[in-house]
Amino acid sequence: MIEDTSLRTFNRGLISPLALARTDLERVGLSAETFENWMPRNLGSMMLRPGTKYIGTTRSNLLAKFIPFVFSATDTALLEITATTLRVWVNDVLVTRASVSTTITNGTFTSNLNNWTDNDDAGGTSAFVAGGFMGLAGNGTAAAKREQEVTVTGSDISTEHALDIVVERGPVTLRVGSTTGDDDYIAETALAKGSHSLVLTPTGNFFIEFSARFKRQIQVDSCVIASSGDMEITAPWAEVDLGLLRYDQSGDIVYVQSPDRISRFKSTVEFVKDSILYNNAELVIFEEKGLTAK
Repeated sequence: MIEDTSLRTFNRGLISPLALARTDLERVGLSAETFENWMPRNLGSMMLRPGTKYIGTTRSNLLAKFIPFVFSATDTALLEITATTLRVWVNDVLVTRASVSTTITNGTFTSNLNNWTDNDDAGGTSAFVAGGFMGLAGNGTAAAKREQEVTVTGSDISTEHALDIVVERGPVTLRVGSTTGDDDYIAETALAKGSHSLVLTPTGNFFIEFSARFKRQIQVDSCVIASSGDMEITAPWAEVDLGLLRYDQSGDIVYVQSPDRISRFKSTVEFVKDSILYNNAELVIFEEKGLTAK
């Protein structure tokens, strides 16, 4: 005999068809194999899904993986990962970099370290490394240091600047300040191997200092002023990797794992009267020998 039964609870949401035979579990009876245009509520009812709104496109309309970043109720972002590139959305808008005419001289270390002042401690050694790198090696206590004063003029003064830094072999210590050796623009921070994008708002010339105390050689690949437009950070994944990515967040770091690499994304978003003061982002690539992540 057919019996009509009223279902009043739907808050278990979707269930895999592989679990439909588990009728011994109460939660199976509160689940659905298909939820089309419906959303379950915590108290058991369900509702029609809310409408959607056009926000924008992925980079070049490419296939993308979106990863949420939630540090607090007012500190959230959405990481957009496409083939070899990461972008960041905050409040439904892409994080961008301003247009400035400021330049860093010899920031790619093509053939030498000209324009970078040698401030090595006694016992530290900084030198050009074949392949286009700034090499820094200390002795454990003494540091190797290189510094450059960057000239800022005209309308670029008090305009946000971004430094795009690529570290080949880290960690390297970075300081950016209004005077030599100072760090009032970007507080002293260690940058690991990978691509980094950090911002400052200079009120005049500023000084960039790279240093290292390690006995082994640290290598910096480049340090340039970011181009205007959407902030883009080089990522290690191809399009075929996107479906394999897994992630988890601890504090203000999102760890992203693929079958052969573990990376971390760190973002600091500071709000002043609901407006973004600055955004820092770093994507650090770990490719340690013998590391496997599945």
